[in-house]
Amino acid sequence: MTFLFSALLAQSVQARPLEILVVTYNKEVVPIPPTEQTRLVDFLGNAAAKGDIDQIEIAVWSDKNFPAKNTALPKTDQDFAEDRGEMLQDPVEDNVDLADVDVFNMADITNPLVREDDTTLSKQEILAIKTSGGPRKAVVLVKFRGDDTR
Repeated sequence: MTFLFSALLAQSVQARPLEILVVTYNKEVVPIPPTEQTRLVDFLGNAAAKGDIDQIEIAVWSDKNFPAKNTALPKTDQDFAEDRGEMLQDPVEDNVDLADVDVFNMADITNPLVREDDTTLSKQEILAIKTSGGPRKAVVLVKFRGDDTR
């Protein structure tokens, strides 16, 4: 996935490509499937070997597409995505020494990433997350120190 977004980020001379992992869930299952857990740990190790990780953003979906603008998914779907996010955040924090890992619940209409008014993410990062993610997925985006892709 990194190569797909490298072209988008090429316009910023000092920016390094974002490291992105898409985690796929089984339908109606909250825990990370074992194969995806292994991929996540390997991904984090490889990312750490490439540079000094500054920030990790995680966007998590429920099993459903987000409905029309300004329409919320049912609370059960919001809670489902929230639970997935919490279960994904733990292994990330266990494998990378960061003070905070941001988790975006893509089933929650109040999420600033859903509304596209988040000021901490660049347009390229939002595009990378939204084009890579979707129902039954989570996107793990790694930013390195010195990146300035805004």
